[in-house]
Amino acid sequence: MTFYDNNLNKFNIFTKKDGSILRNFYIYFIYINHHHIEATCVALNFE
Repeated sequence: MTFYDNNLNKFNIFTKKDGSILRNFYIYFIYINHHHIEATCVALNFE
């Protein structure tokens, strides 16, 4: 699945093979800020 943050940067979440969202997963997205590439990881827990 693909989502966008508030600055319209694209990032993906990982899903199980049956299409359901993993109970615990990480969101990774990469964006360019002042000509520097920055990677951010956000951990979400849906328990």
